[in-house]
Amino acid sequence: ARKPPKPQQQQQHKVKPEVSVAALIKQGKQLQQQEQQLNEQEEHLQQQRSRVNDVALDRDLATLQALESALGQLQQLEQQHAKAVAAREQLLDGRYTKLLSVLQRLNAKLDDVYKQLTGGAGSAYCAYTQERRLLFSQGVTLHVQPDGKTWRQFSMLSGGQQALATLALSFALQALSPSPFYFFDEVDCALDSLAAGQVAAYVKAQCKGGLTVTTAVTGTETGGNASTGAAGNKTSCNSAAGSDAPAVAAQYLLVSHRPAVFESASCLLGVYSNGRGSSATVVAHFPDLGASS
Repeated sequence: ARKPPKPQQQQQHKVKPEVSVAALIKQGKQLQQQEQQLNEQEEHLQQQRSRVNDVALDRDLATLQALESALGQLQQLEQQHAKAVAAREQLLDGRYTKLLSVLQRLNAKLDDVYKQLTGGAGSAYCAYTQERRLLFSQGVTLHVQPDGKTWRQFSMLSGGQQALATLALSFALQALSPSPFYFFDEVDCALDSLAAGQVAAYVKAQCKGGLTVTTAVTGTETGGNASTGAAGNKTSCNSAAGSDAPAVAAQYLLVSHRPAVFESASCLLGVYSNGRGSSATVVAHFPDLGASS
């Protein structure tokens, strides 16, 4: 059987677009403009290249090397700074820990000392924050209860109350860190006779070797004797170890105008003017009082 004949395939012919002469001329002009621009850019690059200084290139290379060296030093300095910051924080922590410990011990001693100076009629404590950074910026505030009823800040106290609170704080600090020598210059001038006597009794309790009082007396020398008007005194005591005494033997020197302080002494030293532009001294011992103190 014969196969049916295939239909004749129609040949498809591509129609080429016709290019006009005007378009070719336009394209030629564009190419010429681009070529001109390229020539101008090449000329500009040649000019820039002619301006390049070979010495400057060497300097740039040296600068880059110096920069790399500086960056290395910077890294080392940053490491050293980090170590310094860590060491500083460690010191701050140590300072805070020590101060907090001292303040806690101080409060434990301060109230007891203040009660001794006031005959048990008051209380005192130091107020402070336990936040490390604020503790050193805000400081410590002394609060006192002089009458046993109302708590007051130190600035709200009278002159005598402030003097008594200051002495209590000073004695409490001495108990925490004893010193071999103390000097008090008329610290009882704002106190009444009762408070001055209580301060003298406290100091006497710290002295196991007796009290020595140096008294400035008025008047002039007459036949080798001084008049008896007392203008002030200087009290010193040597303390030995004991339950009520500091751990270290200490000497107290008190300048005072209070007879209650004189009465606590086992030895009086008087200083007076001799009328010739200089001073002289007189000494009076009270061994029985010194033995009993």
